[in-house]
Amino acid sequence: MDTNALVNVKKVSSETIVNSDEIHSCKTPMEELKSIKLCDMKVPMIYKGNYLVCKVVKNPLARICTRVGIHDLNDNFAIVDLYNFRYNLDDVEWISPGTIFIIKEPCVRDVLKYELKAIDIFSPTDVIFVDPADAEFLDKIGAKKWYESMSKDAEVWKNEANEFFKDGKYEKAIFLYERAIRCNPENPILYLNKSMACLKTGAFYMAYEAAKHGLEKGGDREKALYRMGQAAYGMREWKKAADHFLEVLKEFPANEFASKELKRATSRLTEERNGKFDFKSIFVESKKEKAELDVADYKGPIEIANIPGKGRGMIATKDIKEGTLLAVSKSFASAYEQDLPVNLIPEISEQVLTPTNVKAKELYDLYSGDDNVPNDEIPFGIVDAFRIKNICRFNCFGFQDKDGQNSFYLHIPSSYFNHSCLGNAFNSFYGGNVMVIHAAADIKKGEEICFSYGSPYTAYLERKKKFEKWKFQCDCKLCETDANDKLCSKRDQMFEEFEEYVKANKNDPQKIRETYVKRSKFQLTLSRMLVSLASLHSDIGNFSTAIQYLEEALTLMDGPFKYGLNISQTCVNLALCYAPILNIQKAKEMTKKAFKYSLCTDLDHFKTLFPYLSVLI
Repeated sequence: MDTNALVNVKKVSSETIVNSDEIHSCKTPMEELKSIKLCDMKVPMIYKGNYLVCKVVKNPLARICTRVGIHDLNDNFAIVDLYNFRYNLDDVEWISPGTIFIIKEPCVRDVLKYELKAIDIFSPTDVIFVDPADAEFLDKIGAKKWYESMSKDAEVWKNEANEFFKDGKYEKAIFLYERAIRCNPENPILYLNKSMACLKTGAFYMAYEAAKHGLEKGGDREKALYRMGQAAYGMREWKKAADHFLEVLKEFPANEFASKELKRATSRLTEERNGKFDFKSIFVESKKEKAELDVADYKGPIEIANIPGKGRGMIATKDIKEGTLLAVSKSFASAYEQDLPVNLIPEISEQVLTPTNVKAKELYDLYSGDDNVPNDEIPFGIVDAFRIKNICRFNCFGFQDKDGQNSFYLHIPSSYFNHSCLGNAFNSFYGGNVMVIHAAADIKKGEEICFSYGSPYTAYLERKKKFEKWKFQCDCKLCETDANDKLCSKRDQMFEEFEEYVKANKNDPQKIRETYVKRSKFQLTLSRMLVSLASLHSDIGNFSTAIQYLEEALTLMDGPFKYGLNISQTCVNLALCYAPILNIQKAKEMTKKAFKYSLCTDLDHFKTLFPYLSVLI
């Protein structure tokens, strides 16, 4: 069968594949599996308890996955589609003709054109790649016929690996460093070189272990300790990283890189232990293109607890004052909207495969819909693609950048906060991948802490529909009030019409006011309309009318939901309206309120967010 025929083979749609409830991940150890051949397979079937040894015989193709043609040990042909192995689906250089690999518990999906079998692989841990020069292992799996006699000189493979490293082909370099190590397992340089290549790919646990072996075998101590520190930092083990960098400096005090890295690790430790963050610097960095925010996770006086009728949630471990920093979380994984949830899996996989990373267990502990497989049933180091896909679907947070590009982030600790439209906590984002949570009200010890999963301005029916998708019902006072308010839908419709004609209509929002005659609480739609009208009037220099609307809106924002309504920006807008009419006293008063509600750590942080208010502080 030629490559063109392979391209034209028809399968079920990508949506059917990716969202199928039959996505399988092998959880059985390799030593407990038995070999099977293609001729013994029927379709459709998941061959639990078996493994298939195969060899790539066709060039890979980029589709919604990486597609390859393979032969088994009997030289029978099949197609294999590998999902979730790469974030960039166009990257096919990682697999090529001659690649030998084992498929654990192969999933034969359907018979294709030309009566061919097709195998889908969704979890990276379902594949074991085999070196054709590893005679011992090939013999063990019955694939000795694919053995390729190669040089036993470790220097040959080290030099070739070094060339791949220089070209930025780090995975190929790692493959050859490992081959060199099999040729000469006592050469420490090979381990240190492998460690460096692993650092480049983000395989931090492998990098740490390789550097550790290099050190144990008498390798360069400065390089080994420094790379162990880098790897520990990558695994977010700040104390271990700091200890290694400190050890480098004690023995090699002239190492400027270790000094710099020690400061970084110490900063992360301070953030993690004390909640001391430089939010000004984080904000500035978050505005850069493709920002890589370097922060630790922080957990304040909160803990996970079982909440009656809700499952798990967050509660306060002591009395908490409004404005207190509750948590800071860097995303475990991220993806753009069009990629969710598929392309989160490759990023998550590396962290799940890190044995020292307790977040792997924390990840699988997250809610995954109707899939209630106990966490202890997922063996350590296994990438369960189906479970991860559902975890991402129910736990990811959305963020829209200034260009309107939606992206999604998985924050593990923050996923335990349950929703309330009138939450006593408020979450904000720095560039999307750093979430910061503050107390939006005074909270008593033992009280559940919630924040809103969307804007309180969102129309009731729209909120309700979203909650149904997430399989819960919000019973907060706002939802209760809206549900019993016969004018709620009419009011939301009126606001939609107002938005449509807002540029031509600057009249007083009397009709919206009339719908609140019998409702004194939660007049959020009126507040939203007043803010919109104020913006229109301030744009044309009608500051007095804008002030009138904003002052009224401010009174309607009283409550823990005020942060979700962006009350700090309303105060800023008021200050900017008072200043042109020379009411400097009120402008300064509103600037102080804006600072208070901004939850900024200090005035420098506030000035960075609102530089045009500096003269009023």
